[in-house]
Amino acid sequence: MAESPASERIAVRFKRVGDGYVFRAPQPRLFSRAPHYLVTESERRAIAARMRILGVRGLILTLLALAWLAWWTAALADVTGDAMKELGLALLAASLAAAGLLYLHQWRALRPLLAVLRRTDAQITWRERLETRAAARSFGNLAFSALISIILIVNAWSPPAPAAAGPVAWALVALGLFFLAQSLVLAAIKLRARWD
Repeated sequence: MAESPASERIAVRFKRVGDGYVFRAPQPRLFSRAPHYLVTESERRAIAARMRILGVRGLILTLLALAWLAWWTAALADVTGDAMKELGLALLAASLAAAGLLYLHQWRALRPLLAVLRRTDAQITWRERLETRAAARSFGNLAFSALISIILIVNAWSPPAPAAAGPVAWALVALGLFFLAQSLVLAAIKLRARWD
């Protein structure tokens, strides 16, 4: 069953165990293991509600920041001339910065709820997270994501020759390849689950 992106983001953080759930909390450090907590159904609902609110707030702030960035880049188009590629790089940098800041904001907002929860040694593995994401997305959604990724790659390679492509084009190609690979991996996991 296809879910909204917000529901998918929340679903990958929970795993059903016995009479409760294992919750994979956001971690404030980039290269650290995420803490896991054992939660009840009511605690899961409270955490999911807080995460939905944070997701909507974060989406609105991100869209406002990206709109401002697009306007700023368009204003510089007269000076530089190569606005679309600069806009792509600026949006990529802004998206990465916004994702990091929103993740940190989410961790800080969940801290009061996490303070009363019991930590557990049970983990939600990378494979389980991928399987949950694959189950939450439809084949049509995955195909659309793959198509957009291919368009991004082709658009980034629009210079007359690939050798003339600069760092902006390479960054956009890498981003497109990442999202294309992600779509293909999730589709493969979804097909495998269907055949099992």
